[in-house]
Amino acid sequence: MRAAIAYNTPLIAVTAGKHGGSLPPSASLVRLEPASLVLSSVKEAEDGDGWVVQWYDAAGTGAEAALTLPRAVKRAARSDFLEGAGEPVAAAGSTLRVPTPAHGVVTLRVRFR
Repeated sequence: MRAAIAYNTPLIAVTAGKHGGSLPPSASLVRLEPASLVLSSVKEAEDGDGWVVQWYDAAGTGAEAALTLPRAVKRAARSDFLEGAGEPVAAAGSTLRVPTPAHGVVTLRVRFR
């Protein structure tokens, strides 16, 4: 499944110059586990207040997602495709644990401030 996704949507790298920052030379922006879940999008919310993160269960088994973000989450909630607010999701620092149904799609609205 991951090989097919990588083949159909290859990663496009862009070279950037050096710049200051507090991150280590190597870090993950977002981590989603287990491997049966596929991260399909991470984008800034349309109103500029936080991120919208979406994934789906490709294996059809259902799983509890462990989504790790680059900084502590202040608020998170399930969302719809129009970024409407839904059921709150508890955060533990920068990690969210969210049940994902078999063949399901999960969309979250995450706020950091």
